[in-house]
Amino acid sequence: MAFVKELLAACAAEGYRIDEKAGTASGVASGIAFLARVEPGTIEMSVNIPADHLPKLQAGIAAASPAYAAATVVHHNFGVLLTLPGTDGLSPEEYTALIRIAAVEATKLIGVAYDDKFDRDGEPVSAYIRGFFGALLGAVVGIIPWVLVSSLLHITSWYLGALISVASFYGYCYLRGAHSTRYAVTLIVVFSLGVMVLPGVVTQCIYVMQEGAAFWDALALAFQPQVLISNLASMGFGLLANIAGLLAIKNRVLSYTHEAQFLRRPRKPKF
Repeated sequence: MAFVKELLAACAAEGYRIDEKAGTASGVASGIAFLARVEPGTIEMSVNIPADHLPKLQAGIAAASPAYAAATVVHHNFGVLLTLPGTDGLSPEEYTALIRIAAVEATKLIGVAYDDKFDRDGEPVSAYIRGFFGALLGAVVGIIPWVLVSSLLHITSWYLGALISVASFYGYCYLRGAHSTRYAVTLIVVFSLGVMVLPGVVTQCIYVMQEGAAFWDALALAFQPQVLISNLASMGFGLLANIAGLLAIKNRVLSYTHEAQFLRRPRKPKF
C-alpha cells in the first residue's frame, strides 16, 4: 500500500531500519528498542513498565495529539505493545513523532530504558569469541591507512587514528559479537589503543630495513625503550583522534549492544 511505503520512507529518513516486504521499521528511540508494524498500527517496545503505570503511558501518548487518542498499551512478551488503529490516516511526520513520543513517555515511567532480560538471554560463548576477533581484526584493518600514509608518504597522519576505533566497532558488529556494552567497549578500547603502537614499529622497521638492516635487527631496534617512548610521544594527537572516533560512534555502540532480541538480525554464526 502507498501509505505504508510513505510511512516507512519517513522512518528511514529518521535513521531507522526498515523492511518494506514485512512493512516494519525498527531501531532505538530515546534509548528504547522498538519494532513498528505500519499496517496493523502496532509498536513493540523493549521496555519494562509495571502494570499500574501502563494507563499513565497510554494517557501521555494520547495527550500528545488528538491523532493518538485511540492508542492503547498492553504488556507483550518482554515489553509493551502500543496499538493505534487507523495509521493510514497519519502523516509521515505524525507517525515518526508517535514513535518518539511513545519512547519518551515510556522512559518517564521506568528507571532503566532497556529490559535486562535481553542481556541475560544466554548468548553463546561463540558470540563473545566472535566479538573478540571482530574487534581485533577491525582495529588491525583500521590502522592500515595510518601505516601506509606514514611509511610511504612520510606524512604525519595522526587524524587517521579516528578510523581505528570505528573500524574495531564495525568488525565487532560484522562478526555479531555479544550484546554486552561493557564487553564490547572494553575490547574496542583495548584493541584500538593497543594497535596504535604498530605504526611506529612498522615505520621504524621499514626505515631501518631500507638502510640495509635485517628484519629481526630492525624489529629489535623498534622495540628498544627509547624508540618506543619516542613513538608513544609522537602519537599524542593520534590517541586523541582515536578517542574522538570512539566518542563519535558512542550511540551506535549502545544501539547495537542494547539491540533487543526481536530486533537482532538472524545470522548464522561464523563458527
